[in-house]
Amino acid sequence: MGQMISFPRPDGETIHGYLASAGENRPGIVVIQEWWGLNDQICGVADRFARAGFNALAPDLYQGRVTQEPDEARHMMTGLDFPGATHQDIRGAVRHLQTLSGKVGVMGFCMGGALSIAAAVHVPEAAAAVCFYGIPPKAFADPAEIRLPFQAHFANNDHSFTKEAVDALEQAMHAAGATPEIFRYDADHAFFNERRADVYDAKCASLAWERMITFLAKISEPPHVIFRSMTPAAGCRVAALLAKTLGGLRERSVAIQVFAATIIISYPPKEDDHECCTHSSSARPCIDRLRRFRHGR
Repeated sequence: MGQMISFPRPDGETIHGYLASAGENRPGIVVIQEWWGLNDQICGVADRFARAGFNALAPDLYQGRVTQEPDEARHMMTGLDFPGATHQDIRGAVRHLQTLSGKVGVMGFCMGGALSIAAAVHVPEAAAAVCFYGIPPKAFADPAEIRLPFQAHFANNDHSFTKEAVDALEQAMHAAGATPEIFRYDADHAFFNERRADVYDAKCASLAWERMITFLAKISEPPHVIFRSMTPAAGCRVAALLAKTLGGLRERSVAIQVFAATIIISYPPKEDDHECCTHSSSARPCIDRLRRFRHGR
């Protein structure tokens, strides 16, 4: 589904990555690799995000190097410039997705999970972060400094990122006033990786995916835009113009409502939204929702 692309880092250098596209103006997600490199499994995760409606970009932090040997993976991870990967490669990926998407989140596994926390601390353009079984050194990225929506998934049988380490992360965030979503699973480290039969847990992986997509969907939904103080006729004319500008209501999943002197534009539409054409008699929004909007709720 996706393809390899090149994109700029903040310092002007170029990095490669795997881009799986869901379409223009869809939310974005940066997928950060495990210590194995940008392999087919990570590209498959990006493709899966695209099928779920996200533009997904996985930066190639190892510059083409991939391995299946733990010793070599450990060597490559040890040689990775973590600050450079965070401030340049991952931030560059977030910025590139912003040219294609709405809000952009970051997520990753193991090494990538630790880097997702680092990005949550150090990449100001990131809108949300999801970490799978990874924690960076506190001196590099203190979870207590995370100020964006954050979700994490950890394994109870993980010897690298222990229950005590997860508890400390959660306590530090709560002490700083954050409200993270932290989930624990009776599984082993790397339980999400379907290519590793020795640790893969289909049930836990499916539940984690559902929780992550729900979390990212809430974060990425753009706010409602409300136009007030106009006549119904003027409101319908503006609605028609907006529909034309946006290239079609159904194509862009935009719902436009007109009632009295208020226009409500919501994205994506709710089940009770109604599309409006140029005649005020056809605008029949849900009155209860309209009242909530009028009162700022």
